[in-house]
Amino acid sequence: SFRVSLERPKTAASGRISPDRDLAGHIRPRIELARGGDRSHGPAVIRWAADNLNLEMFEWQQHVLEQQLATDEDGYFVHTESLVSVARQNGKSTLLAALIGWWLTEHAATEGPQTVANFAQKLALSEDVFRILSPILDERYGGRSWHTSGRQMSELPDGSRWIVASANKTGAHGLSLDLAVVDELWTIGSEVIYGAITPTQIARPNPLLSMWSTAGDDHSEAMLHIRQRALTALELNERPALYFAEWSPPPDSDITDPSAWQHANPAMGRTITAPRLANNLQTMPRNEFVRAHCNMWVQSSSSWLEPGQWSALETDIAPPAGGVLVIETSLDDSTVSGVVVVALDDERLHARHAFTVSSLAEAWQHTAAHLEERNTQLAVTPGIAEFLPQEQKRRAVIVGQREAYRYTAHVLELIRHGRIVHPAGQTMLDEHVNRAVLVKSNSGVAIHGSKSNGPVELARALVWAAGLAAKPTRRPVPAMGRAR
Repeated sequence: SFRVSLERPKTAASGRISPDRDLAGHIRPRIELARGGDRSHGPAVIRWAADNLNLEMFEWQQHVLEQQLATDEDGYFVHTESLVSVARQNGKSTLLAALIGWWLTEHAATEGPQTVANFAQKLALSEDVFRILSPILDERYGGRSWHTSGRQMSELPDGSRWIVASANKTGAHGLSLDLAVVDELWTIGSEVIYGAITPTQIARPNPLLSMWSTAGDDHSEAMLHIRQRALTALELNERPALYFAEWSPPPDSDITDPSAWQHANPAMGRTITAPRLANNLQTMPRNEFVRAHCNMWVQSSSSWLEPGQWSALETDIAPPAGGVLVIETSLDDSTVSGVVVVALDDERLHARHAFTVSSLAEAWQHTAAHLEERNTQLAVTPGIAEFLPQEQKRRAVIVGQREAYRYTAHVLELIRHGRIVHPAGQTMLDEHVNRAVLVKSNSGVAIHGSKSNGPVELARALVWAAGLAAKPTRRPVPAMGRAR
């Protein structure tokens, strides 16, 4: 099952919900990628928490456990990895204690001795889970828990063991893990996730890599990579073995509006209150409030759009055929995307995400279908122009950095004046446009990929397509001509 909820925060008649009111958080994540299964171990973990921790799980905790621990008819997990992203202080520690405790006891009783490890950039971040769970394992299940230099450990009579370690290149050395739990993924590098932790599970029969985090910044490469994989799978309607759930406001929300906080804090109204968040908004650095309590990726002050600008341009107008189709690749060349901009009769431009695929061959198939429409212009970047099929080369022009500097300021003005509209529900296009950051040079301004907090290739394609569709006075060269 696939789910993306794009509902906007609801505001009072005055346009703002008072932080003094009792507000409840949203139980379901705004973005969710899930495979579904025949059954789930989630209810068993929920019962384990009630019996052993005297804990009644919040609804959001129950939901992610049921989805993350879904199994097929043979009992194998349908998700081999999972990433749950939620604002701070919503109950991750107690949830992880229940998950690890159930895995080491009930799950081990049916599957055989299990090895579990949980990792965090700083060992202190995992101490809450160890402090909650280790006394239960010792007193009720005959475990033995102790501290060693740089690690905390528990062993159970059946041979199952639990290790709490720092997330570094050596923290997982020598382990073979059935369950690997990673806390605050945003602080952990790709070399640790894919070079150290993931290899520990390759020989296990039914493993799970369970990752949890608040949003990060432009240094959070591993988390950005996994999040982008999830968004791409949603756009492609694929079913990977990845479970992804994110509680966050729509990317262009006003973070001073308490209705935006409801999207990021599913425990709001229970352990988190709107007045306390309002106080933190006044006392914390703005970027840290945005990341920790709104679960939004920290944006640069150079972002090209103001909050709400892009979402205000949503439309249900069906565009005419034709227009300008721009093809662009991601920075790591893992995906190829197309954006179409069509001029409407009222001099506005209609922009839409045409496709995102994982190969050039698939991209050319989509391109061929678009070129069957009359008056469709094709534009590509220099890096992929040489790979175009011959029949598409004749209809293509090249766009590059020179055109980006020429068009960006003009396209920004079109957006600010409401002259570019787009359909609702285009998750990836909305994400890319709202996170795009501009850089200045002697040639003008342009969107900069490495300065933006995540992929922005659709935003770059939007600039080229809108610039061409707006009929600028100078046009790029044909693809068969001079390459740059």
